[in-house]
Amino acid sequence: RRHRKTNRIVTHDLWRDDIYHSGLMPFPHEWQYDCPDQIKSEDLFIYGVNSSKQSIYIAIKWRPKGADNQIDATISLRFDDNNSNSYTLEEDSAVDFRPNEYRVGGLRLEISSPFRRKRITFRGYLTKNGNQLVYARFRFLWYALSRVYDFHHDFDDQFMAKEMALSSKSDKSETRFENRFEQFGQLKGQFTEGPDGGHRQLYLWGSAGKKYLHNTPINRDIHRCCGYTKDGIGFHLGFVCDKSGNEYRFGYLFDKSGHFLRLKALSLKGQDFSHILGNNLVHFKATFGERDYDFVIEKHGNCLAKRLLVNGSEGMCYVLQDTERHVQQWVQTYKSVANESSLVLGLHEENAQRVDINGGKGSSLAVLMSLSQVLVNEKYKKRFHVPNGVIVTANAYRHLLREYTDLSQYIRELEESTQWSGKELITKCDHLMNTISSHKLPEVIKQEIEAKLRQNFADFETKLFAVRSSAVSEDSAEMSAAGQMTTYLGVRGLEGIYSSVMKCWSSQFSGIAVAYKRGYGQSINGPMAVVIQEMIDCQSAGVMFTCDPITGDEGVLEVTANYGLGESVVSGSSEPDTIHVSVDIESNSLSARRRVKAIDSKAIGQKKTSVRLSESGGTVVEEAPHGSGCCVTDEDVMRLADIGLQIHKHYGHPVDIEWGLQGGQIYALQARPVTNLDNRYTDYEIMHEMDSSHPTESEIHTRAHCGTTFPGATSWTALQWSWANKSQYMVGLLSIIHIVIVTYVKRMDVMKGTAIADDYNPYVDTMGVAYNQLMFSLTNGTRVDFSDYPDTAESKQMVLSFFGHHFEDQDVLNAFKRNPNNSWLESDYNLLIASCNDVISADAPNSLREIATTIKDKHTFRQLTDEEALQVLANGSDESSIRFRHFLDIHGHRGYREADPMHHSWKENPIPCVQTIKGLLSGNKRQLEPKVVKSVDQAVDELKTPLSPLRRLLLKKLILPWVQRGVGHRELSKHFNVFMTDMWKQGFRLLARQMVAEGLIPFDDHFFYLTVNEVDELCIGRRNPLILTRVRHRRRLYKQMDGYKFDEFIKGPEMRPRNLEKRTIASTLGAGMVQMKGTPVSEGYVKARVCVADGIADADNILPGDILVTYSTDIGWSPYFPLLSGIVTEIGGTISHGAVIAREYGVPCLVAVEDVCQAVKTGDICVLDTNARTLTKVE
Repeated sequence: RRHRKTNRIVTHDLWRDDIYHSGLMPFPHEWQYDCPDQIKSEDLFIYGVNSSKQSIYIAIKWRPKGADNQIDATISLRFDDNNSNSYTLEEDSAVDFRPNEYRVGGLRLEISSPFRRKRITFRGYLTKNGNQLVYARFRFLWYALSRVYDFHHDFDDQFMAKEMALSSKSDKSETRFENRFEQFGQLKGQFTEGPDGGHRQLYLWGSAGKKYLHNTPINRDIHRCCGYTKDGIGFHLGFVCDKSGNEYRFGYLFDKSGHFLRLKALSLKGQDFSHILGNNLVHFKATFGERDYDFVIEKHGNCLAKRLLVNGSEGMCYVLQDTERHVQQWVQTYKSVANESSLVLGLHEENAQRVDINGGKGSSLAVLMSLSQVLVNEKYKKRFHVPNGVIVTANAYRHLLREYTDLSQYIRELEESTQWSGKELITKCDHLMNTISSHKLPEVIKQEIEAKLRQNFADFETKLFAVRSSAVSEDSAEMSAAGQMTTYLGVRGLEGIYSSVMKCWSSQFSGIAVAYKRGYGQSINGPMAVVIQEMIDCQSAGVMFTCDPITGDEGVLEVTANYGLGESVVSGSSEPDTIHVSVDIESNSLSARRRVKAIDSKAIGQKKTSVRLSESGGTVVEEAPHGSGCCVTDEDVMRLADIGLQIHKHYGHPVDIEWGLQGGQIYALQARPVTNLDNRYTDYEIMHEMDSSHPTESEIHTRAHCGTTFPGATSWTALQWSWANKSQYMVGLLSIIHIVIVTYVKRMDVMKGTAIADDYNPYVDTMGVAYNQLMFSLTNGTRVDFSDYPDTAESKQMVLSFFGHHFEDQDVLNAFKRNPNNSWLESDYNLLIASCNDVISADAPNSLREIATTIKDKHTFRQLTDEEALQVLANGSDESSIRFRHFLDIHGHRGYREADPMHHSWKENPIPCVQTIKGLLSGNKRQLEPKVVKSVDQAVDELKTPLSPLRRLLLKKLILPWVQRGVGHRELSKHFNVFMTDMWKQGFRLLARQMVAEGLIPFDDHFFYLTVNEVDELCIGRRNPLILTRVRHRRRLYKQMDGYKFDEFIKGPEMRPRNLEKRTIASTLGAGMVQMKGTPVSEGYVKARVCVADGIADADNILPGDILVTYSTDIGWSPYFPLLSGIVTEIGGTISHGAVIAREYGVPCLVAVEDVCQAVKTGDICVLDTNARTLTKVE
């Protein structure tokens, strides 16, 4: 029994000095239990409901196949929007195993932090109301509300013993109980129907559960009923029965106070559970813990979820039948992967498909060549060709560095150059590139290249080749590396090929490429292959997306095209034709046949120029012929679209494909995942990813007290470090936007100034007891009983606003207790507190005043700049300098927003103190006079609240002196608390500098936009580029979040700031307003200053957060993209360099905005709204 009762999920202990036990970081075994399993079969179930009769149900069956990370997965999904619409999905898929996420049928369940936060996204097609297939997207963030309930042992022993005794056959095996975990949580997110539909915000409550299936023959049925009410009551009841006669009931309840109560009695019999499914109305009773609960369940229209009442509290519940059968557990096996050491491979060779040695581009070409042969073998009519070629592998690159040890030394120096300035870094990069290019290609590699070329081409000396970089990290779903490395076109002859290979390898050390890699925390010297591919002199070429690149809708293909080579399309130098093709989709599963329907639209681009092959080698730019017409026929577009569907199916996800057309033949020149299609977070997710969960639909929150300690938005690091594990599983993580503290005043209707508590709330008494104990210890006995306070909204707000700030005296509180409308209460309270003179925090302004008075030449000091004045005070030898240095020794750890490690202390940045001193010297002379503090007698005599002589005497002689000492002790404790915070702050900054030195983050301030889990992941060597993508997104939104203002009290769950900007512009423009339309290529909305740049020479005018307006962008703009909040160009398409990088960085981008460079000027304030397809000048 003792073994059975051992917790598998360890409960955290706040008092343990350990990053895991304290809850700061999850235990390793928590990742193991909450993440997908490679071997064990699992059933997952997540549901959410609310009192508005909205509900979502997600069930995943996870069945590993036991070979090469392959998983058979089934998803059942249903979303009911009250009784109006229902959306369903039932699909089977074969998927690849991913360590931290379940991905099946368009749904993605990401474990952000085990048993704390999850991210649930969907992009695909749902069946609406049983007969209509609609494109839909939703993104939910799941926050834990409870600890984990373990079905193995968290039941009541006596109740379960009775159940087993009543069973006709008692099963004593380990399989008698479900191997299941369950946890309550809140879902918060947005739902969108259709590609252009508006976002609907949803708040749902329910549980997330996982069950491991047994590896023994089992044949049993489980009936379960689970739900949640608007007042924070969750429950799970069930009945298990199998063919052998073993049966039992089980259940638990999650109460309003956040505790699990075990089932002790239930009026439902086992056989009654099967009747709940079909009955319209069921009424039963249950006992959990020591309390009785009354349940009413009734059918609600066509919704799967049923209407629920628990002791009169309204909610929704699911009644389900789960049939459990034997599932084979596999031993994971893998294909043996030979230690491939080839220096050069042909595209047709099997090992050419390996990304680790051939890079993204090389492996994708090998995959495409293999697929083209499969279609030939299957006699598929619409085929494509892949120009033949060879790959100089990453093994050859490693051989190069082994042979030329001087290159390895230069590369190490560049890797360690994390502190170099921009110009210095570019100089070092150029030197390294020239050094590599000046070296000869090693003979052994030359021989391999020549041999493979002769093997694949009979007359390769006469052909023109493209020599293209193929880094291992290039062309991935996380990083496109668009244009970062160099491509050489029209190369002829062995010597030209050898030279181009060396230049390709050297190009990964260009200043632009190095900055790009550092921006993602990637190693500068990454494995890199080079592709040598025959060039086709295309009549027309371009790029095809097998989904809408903005919305991800797979019912649309987008084809961009221009005459000549595709280089003009990719570079954005010429506006291409854009054609949209509709696709007939039966389901999200790629195993179901998809068919091209018709061409939906054509947008004819200007196509002023085209790029052609030159007979002498290289390329030439020419005027495009027939620029006013489409450069691709409708028949060829339909052929292209059909081929795109075949490639999409083969890869298993949307891709963008570079293609060419020549002599009636279609050539596939490259295929890569659509970058950040599913990985990128939305603005909504970034703003809410660190929110706390709301146990009920009517939580009342206040920012009192913490609103002064944490004004504005708080850094991501501080949120987890400062508040980790305030309750068991960090369910109290505070909101990223203006720390919001839950007051735990539950079930209160704030109407007309009256707050009526309509049920027992344990936290109210807890708050009063804690406060009384604190006052008792500080005043040796004086105590105020908060339970006697009048139950009004005004009185509760006053108590909460005072709570934690200072210690009130008994008479003031008693006066408040007897007369809640006392208009002098607050002023009298402030008068008494102002009489405190032994407060260390008051010493700071007094010390600055004394420094100002000791400055000899006050007039000259006022004329100095802040930096010059700091140098005088910091390095001088007169009295003012000595006092200033002493001030920093005593108070240097203090500062504005001192509780957040992101912000500098006065010691780190003394400029605010210098500005204060200069301000004192510039103001009235009275400012330099010392503050006069009233005596106790004076303060009490000036009180306006009527008090008896005895009470006034007690205030003067006893109460107020105690309160003054209490205030002094509180400020002293805060002083030392901030001192310790400053120690942590210095440690954080040291760690940040070390992470920069190791190339894990590009700048040390990025550290404070990382979560603790992300810091850990980077420091142990997992250079996940998505982490830095989120960091950039957080930094971009931080200023906006920091400016939000919240009311003192606010009712959840929608915590809207009062200054939330409305994202709508009046249809009738005001005076001076200008609005232009364009083509959106990256989603988003931003209001910001505009910087108009005629060319790259104007890039120095860009300020952080600007919207860049220019004619077009190319690779040279890359270093400036992290600074931008939006991009607008006059020409370009969905595959132009600016569009690709904008989507990768999550920056809204509008292209094809005619004459925008003339319509706006630098300094204008504009709104860029890609949903409306507009750029609007508003100021």
